[in-house]
Amino acid sequence: MRVGFLAIALGCVGCLSLPERPGPEDGCRDGQEIHSTFVMSPTLDDICLPWGNGYGNTTASDEGSRLRLIPRDDMSNSGGCRAMGASNFDDRGVFIEVPTIEPAASGKTAMLLDDGSVLIIARIGKLFFLSESGGDIYAETSYDPVAMRWWRMRPDRDANVAVADYSPNGFDWTELGRSDDPPPQTYDLKLEVGVDDVEPTPGFGEFDNLNTCVF
Repeated sequence: MRVGFLAIALGCVGCLSLPERPGPEDGCRDGQEIHSTFVMSPTLDDICLPWGNGYGNTTASDEGSRLRLIPRDDMSNSGGCRAMGASNFDDRGVFIEVPTIEPAASGKTAMLLDDGSVLIIARIGKLFFLSESGGDIYAETSYDPVAMRWWRMRPDRDANVAVADYSPNGFDWTELGRSDDPPPQTYDLKLEVGVDDVEPTPGFGEFDNLNTCVF
């Protein structure tokens, strides 16, 4: 499967014309600009390039063209990749494939809209949509790795909220929940894993196909 990590806010590197799909909330549209893939290296500082920077105590690897993030096993910690620049939070939103989560007892895997104050996070056998501070849980449900292989956050400007969805295939979406606060105009994307305690086997989270359709 082709890696789908974008050079966010860096312009179109390689563009594809996708088949038109019905539905106003469809993540894939005809003529959408899709960015080409980039070679990953085994260090976190380099693996997030060119679209982002590494942060925190996480290590990273390229697993069959997927980004695998692994937290440290000797302390409570988190980390991952953060975009270098802000992206517009338009109606299409931001979506990503999360093909594998190998959870530790206190492990977590998340996609955050930094400065947008919302995130989708899988932890303790559930999928949550909540505020970045963790103070507000907008929605939660039992985590199904097949039905929830794809995650998306998008704005509903009419309702003035942010919306979280999940999907088995990146096309058929189910709404997870809605925020209590207005959606941001722009966001800095973060992909993150972590543990809340010492974990001899800390697990990992894998990401693929950021804003890239595979059908």
